[in-house]
Amino acid sequence: VHGTFTSDGSRFEGNGHDAGRYSQSAPMHLLLDLPRIHSSAGALDLFLTRATIQNTSFTGNHGDHGGAVLAQSSTVSLQVVTADRNSALSGGAIVSLRGGVPLDDDTLGGALELSNVKMRGNTASEDGGAIVTNGDVHGVDVLFSGNRAGRNGGAIAFSPPEKNFAAAQAGANPAQVPLMPAGSLSLSRAFLLDQVSAGPTVDGQSAAALRLGNVLAVRNGTRDSKAAVLRGSGMSLAGSTLADNTAAGLDVIPGGSGATLANTILTGNKGGNCSSGSAGVTALGGNVQNPASDCGDAVSRSDPALDSRYAPALTSSARNGGSPNACAEDPLVGGVDVYGEERAPSNCSIGAVETDTRRDLEKKITSMSGGRVGEEQIMLGGMALFVLCVLLGLLAGFRHRRRRRQ
Repeated sequence: VHGTFTSDGSRFEGNGHDAGRYSQSAPMHLLLDLPRIHSSAGALDLFLTRATIQNTSFTGNHGDHGGAVLAQSSTVSLQVVTADRNSALSGGAIVSLRGGVPLDDDTLGGALELSNVKMRGNTASEDGGAIVTNGDVHGVDVLFSGNRAGRNGGAIAFSPPEKNFAAAQAGANPAQVPLMPAGSLSLSRAFLLDQVSAGPTVDGQSAAALRLGNVLAVRNGTRDSKAAVLRGSGMSLAGSTLADNTAAGLDVIPGGSGATLANTILTGNKGGNCSSGSAGVTALGGNVQNPASDCGDAVSRSDPALDSRYAPALTSSARNGGSPNACAEDPLVGGVDVYGEERAPSNCSIGAVETDTRRDLEKKITSMSGGRVGEEQIMLGGMALFVLCVLLGLLAGFRHRRRRRQ
């Protein structure tokens, strides 16, 4: 497709061809050989196109580069879209390339906008279980679940930027042709769950920046013990949780702006929380790491005691311990949590999931009473919790005095 493309209410199922016909090590410099890559996508091949795709599903498609979609020098907006069980050599669901040719005088192309998008069970034998790109990806309310990559980027992999061939055609010295700008990633209210890859879950080694707010990244696996969930030279995380991954949490590549953390939890990551150590890590307050302190002393070390939703439990130090500025003013957090629940205005929680003591007590009392509760029952529950805390304090004091007498 070239020009303008719109899909609304469509289903793309079982399209494509056997992957491998145009096999190569990575989907870089594809525009150098248009005949070779023509129709290498599983379902949609977009070139110099402005595309809007909404209320659409891509299921079981297979190709070489982009199991569902290959977009070159294009802008693609996906709204209320599912991409499930697609497969390719690279980019199990989508390959979006800025390429060496701008879309027009005002637009570079290679832009991917995701809103209410689910990518589940996609597979790439090389890089990018769900997405390969060297452009910009902006996502709000996005789910990456169970995607797999044979190499890097179980969810997303960034490839290096192309040379600006438009400048070359204008007469620039071939040896001095500049590269197109590197791409970047921003995710808000995003889930990264159960990806599997050899290398990082999100490989931003070739990206200009990775910006995450309200992101829950848990249970992702890597076969390389030195790999991390997030790899990049410039990363910022706000109101996010990286937990229970077989990989490390962060891998900060030297030479960039490093990693900035605000209201972020890193816990239970088998490869460590910051595999590259504390170098390049800046903590803006309200952060927790556990069990090691490899992200540096500026990040508090304590057990955040997360429940099955990865919310801080009633006794957690992460409950009500966040920075209000990061909760309310960070544009990728915007006063809500990863589930869309409102953040507490003055004492929000650390991590991706907000907690509210009053609300949680009401739920607990409701589950115990088997029905809806009113103000009186909530007050009784709070009084019961207060009495319990007093009794525990008295017991602790009794034991302390008994030890002193002994």
